[in-house]
Amino acid sequence: MMKRIIGILTSLSVCLVLNAQALVEIFPHEELRPIGPMHGMGAGPTASQQPLYKAAGIPYARLHDVGNTTQHCIEVMHIFPNFDADENKAENYDFAISDQYIQRILSCGTQIIYRLKNTGHEPGSIKKYGAWPPKDYKKWARICEHIVRHYNDGWADGFHYNIKMWEIWNEPDMDQRRLEDGRWRYEVRPHSWGGTMPQYYDLFEITFKHLKKTHPDILIGGPANAEFEWNEPFLQEMKKRGVRVDFFTWHRYSRTPEALSDEGRRVRELLDRYGMQDVPTILDEWNYNYDWTTEGVEHSKRVRQSIVGSAYTAAVMCHMQDVACTDILTYYDFRPTTYNGAINRQTDEETATYYAFWFWNRMAQYGTQVKVSCDEEDIYAVAAKSPEGKLRLMLVRFNEDPSVFQRKTISVKVPEGASDPVCMLSDHLHKNTVYPFPVENGVVKMTLYPNSIVCVEF
Repeated sequence: MMKRIIGILTSLSVCLVLNAQALVEIFPHEELRPIGPMHGMGAGPTASQQPLYKAAGIPYARLHDVGNTTQHCIEVMHIFPNFDADENKAENYDFAISDQYIQRILSCGTQIIYRLKNTGHEPGSIKKYGAWPPKDYKKWARICEHIVRHYNDGWADGFHYNIKMWEIWNEPDMDQRRLEDGRWRYEVRPHSWGGTMPQYYDLFEITFKHLKKTHPDILIGGPANAEFEWNEPFLQEMKKRGVRVDFFTWHRYSRTPEALSDEGRRVRELLDRYGMQDVPTILDEWNYNYDWTTEGVEHSKRVRQSIVGSAYTAAVMCHMQDVACTDILTYYDFRPTTYNGAINRQTDEETATYYAFWFWNRMAQYGTQVKVSCDEEDIYAVAAKSPEGKLRLMLVRFNEDPSVFQRKTISVKVPEGASDPVCMLSDHLHKNTVYPFPVENGVVKMTLYPNSIVCVEF
């Protein structure tokens, strides 16, 4: 008898899940803030990928780790290969491949965040090359100056691109830990910075002050730390040295959008405490990551190009826009690696995750976020209004739990005076497909599987 009761209750709970409804309502007259550049990207496209990159309207490309997949490109050590050469002579610089790479990005209408660093992340190499600190910080700063001059002032047959954002190094804190034999990782096998944090602070100060002297109009930022605990020591040290960054960068990988917003709020609060309310924050490395165990890393590789990775990516964009704690996001990344969820490495075709960026671009085109009400746990929604008063809604159902497979009905109230809705759906059965959800009594009835993205135009 008890088993039968449990069975009935289980069946009833399934029915309740299947028939559960969430109401989503848009308030067009309650404007919140501009739709932010939540769909930035790490790295740029190949020539064949340019149409996809441009169609997604990627607003920012952060040039990090490019030298690991494109030879002789972007990294300071590749542009100026002989550190002992005269840094004032144009013939000692090799800009050829970097020029081509940057031109492709700019032709897509994308702005650049140029990360000034040597190649790092050489975990498979028996010898480390790019992670070690420059042997002369002042000379390194002058080399960076000439890279800026090449792209902004026309030096060495260069350009006048007016690249505004320049970031100094990457994840210096990653190597500040001891190995099992008692040595520091930065001493023997660094991933990013083969030195102490005080040494990094010296490099940052010297480079920042030199570039501000030669190019006062550019924006210089960092520190792109991997761990939050190192952010306040950086700010404390820079304050002592008279350095105030123009933008603040940080990194985080997660399984949930909320993990990113939690840290984003902490970063914002930290900057505000240091009187830096006007300094924008940039999450310029983020992606889905289950955990850093071997099994977790392998699982994450599979997820990123799947419909789960797509919904996660779209949910992050919606959530980070909604909580308004971070100004720019750049997803890691667009290079041909397992972190690229947007492009299939074998076919060079777009994946489900690509459409998270494509959908967000449609939101950004309208420009202004307006209020949306929705209290459903696994639903993320943002609405945008154009200058002419047209509306778009991006709605995501994200749930990575494989035991959750039931569809859920979402009722979206059509705003008064709005046009008939046109819905674009991406889920495990559809990829950016116009889908005729029924409209009943001024309500769009969406029945969504877990890990679905819908973009509605009214």
